[in-house]
Amino acid sequence: MQLSPLGLLFYGFHEVRAQMLVQTGDYQSAACWGTGPRVHHAHCLITMIALAANSLAGNHDQAAQWRREVRRRKAAATTAHYTAAFPTKDTALRSLIMAELRRHGF
Repeated sequence: MQLSPLGLLFYGFHEVRAQMLVQTGDYQSAACWGTGPRVHHAHCLITMIALAANSLAGNHDQAAQWRREVRRRKAAATTAHYTAAFPTKDTALRSLIMAELRRHGF
């Protein structure tokens, strides 16, 4: 990641790492890695990863900030958009993430 020629996608590397940490149950680390949405061109789905990670970590103010940012970027974003972009075979994990997104109005 330090010398990536794909620097424009660097935010995605952070969110992939955050998603993996959510999958392992390390929500605090996931929230720390979920910084990709700070990039102005990051997709709203990337922001939903940060929202879920921060919500699971108990960082509710930060999660609410990411929720507002998702709505700013794509007002009609839904959990269906998220699951289409990030299919998860682990039903328990998928349910956990969906519950957090629903808690924030998705």
